[in-house]
Amino acid sequence: MQSSAHASGHPTPATYAKIASILAVITAIEFGIFYVPDYAPGLKSVIVPAFILLSAVKFALVGMFYMHLKFDSRLFSGFFVGGLLLATTVIIALMALFAIVSGERIIVAAPDDTTVDADTTTDTTTGADTTDTPMAAPTHEIGSASSDEFVFTADTMTAAAGSEVTVKFTNNAVTQQHNWVLVQDGTKDDVATGGLAFSTDNWVNPDDPNVIASVNLISPGESAQITFTAPEAGTYQFVCTYPGHNPTMHGTFEVTP
Repeated sequence: MQSSAHASGHPTPATYAKIASILAVITAIEFGIFYVPDYAPGLKSVIVPAFILLSAVKFALVGMFYMHLKFDSRLFSGFFVGGLLLATTVIIALMALFAIVSGERIIVAAPDDTTVDADTTTDTTTGADTTDTPMAAPTHEIGSASSDEFVFTADTMTAAAGSEVTVKFTNNAVTQQHNWVLVQDGTKDDVATGGLAFSTDNWVNPDDPNVIASVNLISPGESAQITFTAPEAGTYQFVCTYPGHNPTMHGTFEVTP
């Protein structure tokens, strides 16, 4: 009798099919959200909260129905939710700890796309460390937003054609690595897709003709800068090519005559 009563309290196959359909719709919505900034740039700030909300709904549906927490003893729900809260607390504490103790390391993108420390270089003939000349003062400073790790702190940048441009990029994120890549107008997604096979090259195809200049991939708390000559007058784009970041991390680079 108890077994029959227990079984009767569980959802029917039709209910599982409905839940699966709901999960599929939510997943489709999440996929579509990636393209929102391309059509409505003003909605960038709501993308991450939207993903969190939709993910929470999916997680709750799976837990309640497919893990049977909705129908089993509350004791099991308590164990499950308690463990989840504990794990979340530990993760947040570790993120906060690393954000506090990590110092800022300045990196310079060298002309051959290698990365060297800002204050020393290595003499290739003697192997000894020698002091570099001071880095060029940046003409442009941009970063990843600390409040939203998947957007830049600026949507637009400008420069005069043929001028020497020094861009300093600071990664203000807590967990995400980022880079800054200047590309031909309308090619940001193609460049990002083409860079997927080049993780060791900062997620940028070094032979991509659409890439004009780039700051190497840096970790949270780090800064990097690069100096290049501004291209001819026109509209260009800058983007982070780390996988999955290009839908929201991009902007316009205007070059004036």
